[in-house]
Amino acid sequence: MAKLEVRGLAELTRKIAAMSPEMEKQIQKQIVTTAGKVRNAAKSRVPVRSGKLKKAIRVKYEKGKLAASIGPRGKNAWYAHFVEFGTAAHATGKGSNLKRQKQHGRIHPGSDAQPFLVPAWEQERPQYIADMTKLVRDVVKR
Repeated sequence: MAKLEVRGLAELTRKIAAMSPEMEKQIQKQIVTTAGKVRNAAKSRVPVRSGKLKKAIRVKYEKGKLAASIGPRGKNAWYAHFVEFGTAAHATGKGSNLKRQKQHGRIHPGSDAQPFLVPAWEQERPQYIADMTKLVRDVVKR
């Protein structure tokens, strides 16, 4: 059995809980900055046919929380996960039964993944972690 001991965790928790509103604003500003960069990177990477998916990539901020979610939103983005992760071969048409459809030749070959959101986050993540680490270190120094 492994044992993990974190020294100073109680003190860090206390300092974060007593975090000044100014520090909270700085953290929120960092979240907003990074979320915007991820959104822009995703929009630049998404494959464009009609432009609907590109327009649907938005940032959503949660009230009262230091959080943001970035991704396609709305009725025009229902297929975003098919683009991001790809699809396997599948039957098409009414009563889509793969075995029956193979006999009649109505099989969609599937589509390759064309990731746009995950690579956008991976691109911005190192800088985000570095910036947030610096902000937390500033809280600890106080």
